[in-house]
Amino acid sequence: MKLKNIKNFRDILLIFDKAFYQLLMRSRTTFIMEKDWDNLIILDGCRYDMFKKNNSIPGKLEYIYSRGSSTGHFLAENFSAKYFPDTVYITANPLVNYYVEDSFYEVVPVWKDGWYEPYNTVLPGTMVDYAIRGNKEFPDKRLIIHFMQPHFPFIDKQMRRIIGEHEGILSRNLLYGKETKHTQKVWTLLQAGRIKRNTVWDAYNKNLIIVLEQVKNLLLELKGKTIISSDHANLFGEWLFPIPLKEYGHPGGLYKKDLIKVPWLIIEAVERKVIRKEGGIKKKSTAEKTEDEAIKEKLKALGYL
Repeated sequence: MKLKNIKNFRDILLIFDKAFYQLLMRSRTTFIMEKDWDNLIILDGCRYDMFKKNNSIPGKLEYIYSRGSSTGHFLAENFSAKYFPDTVYITANPLVNYYVEDSFYEVVPVWKDGWYEPYNTVLPGTMVDYAIRGNKEFPDKRLIIHFMQPHFPFIDKQMRRIIGEHEGILSRNLLYGKETKHTQKVWTLLQAGRIKRNTVWDAYNKNLIIVLEQVKNLLLELKGKTIISSDHANLFGEWLFPIPLKEYGHPGGLYKKDLIKVPWLIIEAVERKVIRKEGGIKKKSTAEKTEDEAIKEKLKALGYL
């Protein structure tokens, strides 16, 4: 059987597993906008067990089951076709602008001007700078602050030497209409046995430690009740049921517990924000709509949609 046919057959089997886990877990997931917070810090692709091991930020640590098992899935489930005039979304992840740009009072696309080309991502220190600026500019809004880490690409220099060149955040290049580098995803390398599971696990831990140190600096500037959470987790070769498949990374629409169980660290505040709901829904120009269609075609071509 050809490799392409094997992949297609595997995808068919995965559909049955997705249906099984949706029936099992979807009713237990959380709509994050219905929770009580002034600031929501999202650490992209962060597992609950990994966070619990590495976190030293004081607070009450709980967990929730995310509405999404990938960033696009998370965004669509929580924000699509809705409008939150009390919320500003500050993001290192370009998919926010693609999926739900009109769902908030303002979206601050850090990925546009704060991108670090050598690593093909937004560094956490850059996110802190933009978040502090946004906190001052929008003192009466809820803030969602979406860091790219611990999601790959890995930013620890030692881990980059060990793993070698690996894929960054493709969606930024897609939004800009640029060609992407044809390097492989970490999950593809892991599944093929070209790198070890422990190596990838260590790399994710180091990415998480780096971003948590920066989050500590940000917390000194934020006013109100803050939550630290994630959009989704990751699978490192866990088995799926009822059809036995090993899965890696974060495929959308898969409500497996290990993949949607994310941290929910509650950091209370003596003084809460006074949140104001104001601002109309933004209307897109014809040119912007045409650009969106072009972007959508590119995302479809690479399997994002």
